[in-house]
Amino acid sequence: MPICTYTVHVGLAIWLKLSKDLEGFNELKLNVLVKNVESKTKDMLDKQLNDKERIISALENKSVFEFIESLIS
Repeated sequence: MPICTYTVHVGLAIWLKLSKDLEGFNELKLNVLVKNVESKTKDMLDKQLNDKERIISALENKSVFEFIESLIS
């Protein structure tokens, strides 16, 4: 499979965990980057994981949010 959906979930988990644990998170610039995938896929995933609006939108989905919460708890 060219893209593992868990890559996005792990990236979202990293983002959510840091947003909860870092004081002043909203004032920071966070880049979550993917390693060891083909270049075209890497660029797409990097863009998706670093678009704040996409992240917030994904986390507004109750089932996605609950899954991500289960990864970081």
